[in-house]
Amino acid sequence: MAYRTDSLSVSAEHPIHSLDPRERQFAMFIVEGKSIRTAALLAGYGGESMNGRSRKRLSEDPRIVRAVNFMRKKSEQSILTSRKKVLEGFLYAIEQAKLTAEPMVQIAGWREIGKMCGYYAPEVKEININIGAKRVIGQLEVLSDTELLQLIEKDREAIEGEAREILSQTAEGEEASDVPPELRD
Repeated sequence: MAYRTDSLSVSAEHPIHSLDPRERQFAMFIVEGKSIRTAALLAGYGGESMNGRSRKRLSEDPRIVRAVNFMRKKSEQSILTSRKKVLEGFLYAIEQAKLTAEPMVQIAGWREIGKMCGYYAPEVKEININIGAKRVIGQLEVLSDTELLQLIEKDREAIEGEAREILSQTAEGEEASDVPPELRD
């Protein structure tokens, strides 16, 4: 994307104003996404005489950094304005299709708006796997029958208590489902 300073109203408060023409060209090439080396070469800084440190120093110059940030912000604003105009155009076309009773044109317009808004992007699913549970299962599988019985006997009361709790919750759930919804508390 070519970015020209002559299309901007450059005044004294704009950071571009403080740069000389080569620095301005360098900043514009950086905004376009070129590497520091390429931007320096295209802006007219000597390739052989300017080493990597000099290019880095040039790219870190506070005046150039301000100018690059300023031009990026202007570019983003123009992109957002363009996007807004496109969406408004689609909405206008959809309204016109409603007036002429063309449902397929309306659907096509809404489809394009959905694409612009990112509604057709694939869903990201996150799956968490509990590695600790796999480790415990692996350890239990290695134990012999006598070791498993000893482990069960040791924790028998806790296991029986949990089993009773689960059974009582299940029994309560079954009783509640037998009662009609209008008679439940």
